[in-house]
Amino acid sequence: MEYDDLIRETLWNDYDDSKDYPHQRPLLAHYTSISTIEKIISNNELWLSNPLFMNDWEELRFGMNTGADSFRASRLIANACGSPAIFSSLIQAFDKIFHRFANDHAIDTYILCFSEHDSTDADGLLSMWRGYGEIGSGAALVIDTSKINVVEDIPLSIGKVHYATQSDRISWIEKKMNALADLIIKLPKSEKVFESVAQIWFERLLAFSLFTKHRGFSEEREWRLVYVKENDPEFIFSPFLSYSITSQGVHPKLKLRLSEFSKASDLLPDFNIADLTDRILLGPSISSELSVHSFRRMFRLTSHDLLVDKIRASTIPFRP
Repeated sequence: MEYDDLIRETLWNDYDDSKDYPHQRPLLAHYTSISTIEKIISNNELWLSNPLFMNDWEELRFGMNTGADSFRASRLIANACGSPAIFSSLIQAFDKIFHRFANDHAIDTYILCFSEHDSTDADGLLSMWRGYGEIGSGAALVIDTSKINVVEDIPLSIGKVHYATQSDRISWIEKKMNALADLIIKLPKSEKVFESVAQIWFERLLAFSLFTKHRGFSEEREWRLVYVKENDPEFIFSPFLSYSITSQGVHPKLKLRLSEFSKASDLLPDFNIADLTDRILLGPSISSELSVHSFRRMFRLTSHDLLVDKIRASTIPFRP
């Protein structure tokens, strides 16, 4: 509708649109277990996880719940609406969207986490090995993103994570509430306009929550690949919705089979994880010539000859 652009400009004017069409093309390292690396390569697929089942769950819930509560309790928004009845109508529209996401789409929101990797780094980050690489006994798959074409109109976004303190994130929400209140004063007080306000505020809040993390994690230099089912009205990714069985139970997964994805999106004629791999780093706890030779044998036996010469062993002197 005619006011949507104005609402979006107010709420999204600080958004880094390179998340949708990234201009930077860094090396990105995914630290994980040996068994997961083997599955990624053998099945030619990437596994995206639901953040509510990861150590990032607090970040997502903090952003969403704080933003929602601030919206519902905002006296500025209430005063801008002009009457309690109009404010109540706006909150009802927002709550409908919020609860629909919580009930229908939250389980199918997925992220895949990477760490920006310097081309001269032969060892990886010790903090990443400890936190995500099986305490040094895992591996890191380093992807060369310069080999991936930008594709528009698909429900995926990739970008840097922004690090901030809890008070910084609250301040951001308050700033957006102030700007939104100023805009609402000028907008027609109609049901359609308030539906747009509620929807666009929810979308902005979700993006903020998915790409923001406590500054204590800043050394991770994280990038995220994000999928939100609500942004996939054509159900392009429905065939990739799956699960995995873990020690904590059954977890939802998005298993992105790259060969099928490439056919649908024209990313590459033959979109293969081996082609995109710059190197595979073995964790410092298992770094030995024997481990390197064993990995090379695994790739030869599974017909992944392209990866044989891409195996590297971290030389960090770390033993758990």
